Amino acid sequence: MLGGIKSEKNRPSYPSSTGRPIPVQQAVLLQFNRSYYPSSTGRPIPCQQAVLSQFNRPFYPSSTGRPTPVQQAVLSQFNRPSYPRSTGRPTPAQQVVISQFNRPSYPSSPGRPIPVHQAVPPQFNRPSYPSSTGRPIPFHQAVLPQFNRPSYPISPGRLTLVQQAFTIGRKMFNSMLGKLTGNCKTPDQKAADFETGLAELKLKCQPLFEENPSEAHSEASLRRFLRGYTTADAAFVGITKYNKWRKEFQVDNLTSSDPDIISEMSKGVAHLLRIRDVKSRPVLYIIARKHIAADRDLDKLTKFTVYLLEQTFQRLDEQIIDNICIVFDMKRFSMANMDYQFVKKLIWLLGKYYPERLGICLVYNAPVMFQGCWAVIRPWLNEITASKVVFVSNETQICQYLNPDALPPSED
Repeated sequence: MLGGIKSEKNRPSYPSSTGRPIPVQQAVLLQFNRSYYPSSTGRPIPCQQAVLSQFNRPFYPSSTGRPTPVQQAVLSQFNRPSYPRSTGRPTPAQQVVISQFNRPSYPSSPGRPIPVHQAVPPQFNRPSYPSSTGRPIPFHQAVLPQFNRPSYPISPGRLTLVQQAFTIGRKMFNSMLGKLTGNCKTPDQKAADFETGLAELKLKCQPLFEENPSEAHSEASLRRFLRGYTTADAAFVGITKYNKWRKEFQVDNLTSSDPDIISEMSKGVAHLLRIRDVKSRPVLYIIARKHIAADRDLDKLTKFTVYLLEQTFQRLDEQIIDNICIVFDMKRFSMANMDYQFVKKLIWLLGKYYPERLGICLVYNAPVMFQGCWAVIRPWLNEITASKVVFVSNETQICQYLNPDALPPSED
């Protein structure tokens, strides 16, 4: 084969040439006279003709992609500057992936092409991996944005325990800092902010009150709603809903002659005492053992509760005090008296429609079993309301809040 295609005998410049190139020469002649073969003499040699199958061009449809023994023997011509460490004999695997080799994106290549699955990932051999070992890390780790940053120069592809602890600690610190920043205001600053919010609330409510004077609120009421709802916008929404609720529930029409109220009053569960506590607050006294959860009608009980609250509020002098005292007498309490649904209703009424009306709630003579009930009720209360609930177990303790001699008798 070598003797039949020697370049010295098959070119027009030699008189012994037939002047007709053989088929192989015709097919590859154009490939060896191009500018990207700078060392070519312009005359293809037999070696060039023999190894052209590695280029897998369309005009070589029968190429197998695997070099012949002759191609392996004569590939020393591929000792170009881009192969500084080549042995002169690329392996079959090198020839298969030759198109991936000698690219500018692999400046540190050792002269031996790496497997295709390693050569092509765009995440590989980039400055963001300065300590790369030459082996691409798994794709799902390589593309994670947090591992392509200078802050993770030697990351193995996942956060270490120290990095995880630092991240969690930073989030906790930022959260605590935000809370501390919000609570670092002086009393004067808080008072000034409250007055600013009150002025804003008055401005919002002015059109509403001018349109319907019967729904107007006193300044004390506006202050209570602002304290209860925290912001002027929330307080305005609360006042609007409160006015609508009073109309729908017909609060102003509730009287002691209502049959539902008479029915609930006859049970003797709730009493509006004549005495006041040590801060001149009206006292609403509840005897828990007389309430049977299974026998009550929630709608009737709610109507009676609203009536009783309204009667208690009428005894307030808002120039002196604008909140009340509620006492729950828990003596001889049993689980038959525990009514979670009504407790939720009472909390809802006091929180939504009567904000800041509760001054203190005394739980008197509570048995041990009630601690389990309190564990259920406590999460329903916000921090301010929960701080107003005080457990007292004897007359000595209750004397700090009111005169126990004026209480209804605890025995039937």
